[in-house]
Amino acid sequence: MDKNLFARQKNKKNNIFLKIREMIKGFNKNEFQERLNNLLKNYKIDWVKKCSELTMDWEQIINISKDNLCTIGGHTKNHYALNRLSETEIIEEVMGANKIIESKIGKKVEHFSYPFGTRNEITKRESNIVKKLGFKTAAITRYGNIYPEHKNYLECLPRIMLTEGFDIKNVGKIRKK
Repeated sequence: MDKNLFARQKNKKNNIFLKIREMIKGFNKNEFQERLNNLLKNYKIDWVKKCSELTMDWEQIINISKDNLCTIGGHTKNHYALNRLSETEIIEEVMGANKIIESKIGKKVEHFSYPFGTRNEITKRESNIVKKLGFKTAAITRYGNIYPEHKNYLECLPRIMLTEGFDIKNVGKIRKK
């Protein structure tokens, strides 16, 4: 186990999170849970419990879905990198998640967000599969604003992630990486 996955400072924790994220997106679907458990076994953390603590529960999701200014979009059932799945598996992951969400909120899921959406995980193949599923829009994880030219690429829109350090004054500014 990598001893570099421990930190006390917030910025180091964020860096470790990104490091773990890079590791898990390469995990094969059939070994995903086992490899994640092995990755974190030497740490005193119940990652399933921690995920539950950090995410909204169904009651919160249902309540927010009732607000006319909010739209609940789809994701996937298991958060696998889609480029590591067959077309059938992608459809099962996406539509299976939609079925669960729709049964809870009583509304059709019309928008989608890729679990891993960089150029390395989302190619024309994955975006074409998602496009065929009939979503109005799908967001990749590449940072950016949406412009009129995106009207022909609604299955792979850039997004601005609203994280803890998000500053509304940065909307509309192009961030250099």
